[in-house]
Amino acid sequence: MTLPAMTFKELIEQRWKFIGGLALGLIGIVAGLAVQNLLKSQLTPDTLNGVPQVMKDQFTLIASSFDAYAWSNAFNPSNGFGVIFLIVAALLGASSLAGEVARGTIFTLLARPVSRARILGVKLGVNAGLLLALALAAALTNWLVSAILGHPQHLGGELVSAVNLWLGGAFILGVATLASSMFNDTLRPLAISLVVAILLGLPAFNPDWAAWSLPHYWTSLPAFLGHEFPLKNLLVSALAAAIPTLLTLPVFNARRY
Repeated sequence: MTLPAMTFKELIEQRWKFIGGLALGLIGIVAGLAVQNLLKSQLTPDTLNGVPQVMKDQFTLIASSFDAYAWSNAFNPSNGFGVIFLIVAALLGASSLAGEVARGTIFTLLARPVSRARILGVKLGVNAGLLLALALAAALTNWLVSAILGHPQHLGGELVSAVNLWLGGAFILGVATLASSMFNDTLRPLAISLVVAILLGLPAFNPDWAAWSLPHYWTSLPAFLGHEFPLKNLLVSALAAAIPTLLTLPVFNARRY
């Protein structure tokens, strides 16, 4: 099977996950920006009483700044589009290898004169490319709708934020793909990758431990606003994404189907 044929096959198999995530994500961004004024009027000091401090700080930003809300709605991995994006990453990874087993096509695939490294590389490459396209579409939509509403955003900040979030999605994709190489169903890899994302984000609920939360590095408000280049965030996110990806090949090679 040639590389273009393998790539096309993978795109066909994953297209509905991408299309569904794109539709839900962009609708969420547009709707969220459109109702910002309504949310702002509801986030009064009284309604914020009893809310955990880490959430209260975020809500205060939303109430005081359209720019902060636009960032949170599009690029915060624990809110809005960010949640949808990570779920799509988990779905793509969870079905990449386990889906072949469930359909019985893994035997046909492995019977062809193609190395497992190439099979895995195509799957990861296509899925990572779909995630990047999704993140960039969100950034451009966020930028365009914000400008239409009279709150133009920094285009460079939008694009850097998209790449940063994409690296976070690449980590979840890697974890889900690694789990997909271990199990014959997609449910367990999906659950494992989402649980990992939740557990890694728990330290962020304590401001003193935020630096130990991996999702903390998947976004940056100052970078979104164009005030800084998030080099540390990008490096940490890239290194984290590489770990499960590199572990998948030896596990896949050792698997007997």
